[in-house]
Amino acid sequence: MYPQVPGHEIVGVVEEVGSKVTNFKVGDRVGVGCLVGSCGSCDSCSSDFENYCPKFIPTYNSIYHDGTMNYGGYSDIMVADEHFV
Repeated sequence: MYPQVPGHEIVGVVEEVGSKVTNFKVGDRVGVGCLVGSCGSCDSCSSDFENYCPKFIPTYNSIYHDGTMNYGGYSDIMVADEHFV
């Protein structure tokens, strides 16, 4: 359907970081592309082709591994794996 604004490429400010995050801190301005996560261990992920991962998580209209819904750029807040920020 055209025109469409899917909300899958986002710019924002880091509000919180996990204990294993090393590249970002609260207050950093960041961008997120079309993925927020993947399995991280399949052949595709190991070759930096996460977009071919059978368990990749798109930035918009997808379900995280914990079962919560992701609404991408339409959300007030969102979660992304550090690798995809």
